[in-house]
Amino acid sequence: MILALDTTTRDGSVALATGGRVFERRFDPRGDGAVAALADLLAEHGVSPGEIEAVGVAVGPGSFTGVRIGVSAAQGFCRALSIPAVPVGTLDGLAAVARESDWGVPGTLILASVDARRAEVYAALYRVPEDGGDTARLWGPEAISCLSLAERFARTRPEDRSVAQGVLVGDGAALLAPLFPEESGWEAPERLRHTSAAAVARAAERRLRSGGGVAAADLDPVYLRKSDAEVRREGRDSHESPAD
Repeated sequence: MILALDTTTRDGSVALATGGRVFERRFDPRGDGAVAALADLLAEHGVSPGEIEAVGVAVGPGSFTGVRIGVSAAQGFCRALSIPAVPVGTLDGLAAVARESDWGVPGTLILASVDARRAEVYAALYRVPEDGGDTARLWGPEAISCLSLAERFARTRPEDRSVAQGVLVGDGAALLAPLFPEESGWEAPERLRHTSAAAVARAAERRLRSGGGVAAADLDPVYLRKSDAEVRREGRDSHESPAD
């Protein structure tokens, strides 16, 4: 059994993958917390902690606080149970959600993005292979302004493929959609704007089978830029004179 969580955006979720089925529930990361949500999920399905083989966790990019919450919760569970953690990129998880949707047909481009504030997003571009396998990353992940991203990909229409369209997924899609004209062939469905611990759980299952687990101490968050607090601190330090 695989336990999974994603707290990298405002939409927190936890999931349990067992016997080919995945059970997911959403929660507010600002409420009782990720650990409580994981414990509630296990209790709901009558699963004891000792039955868990690994914990999959979205490691970013995303909210700095959210990423830290998820990684810390996963580390706590893994250390307590002496089981491996399986890191899954937030954007990889979003691409997996799109891959499993009606838009996940061979040849489709998937532009996954998370709101990074400051009129920027964390983004990566994927394509569903012609053989129908897992999505292949073509570009990213990168922190980039919404305007620059639109200028780069709004005209990236795969004319030589069977599906001449792309799909915008993740909460960054709300910022990007107005910059992608209708004739660009890109769509931004509302139901694909949320991260999913279920997708993290399925990805973790696949990665665990191929040796993708790591020790709790080796679980590292993915940050593509400095936090606002770090930027402010560096700004203050740069204006301070050396002590006499």
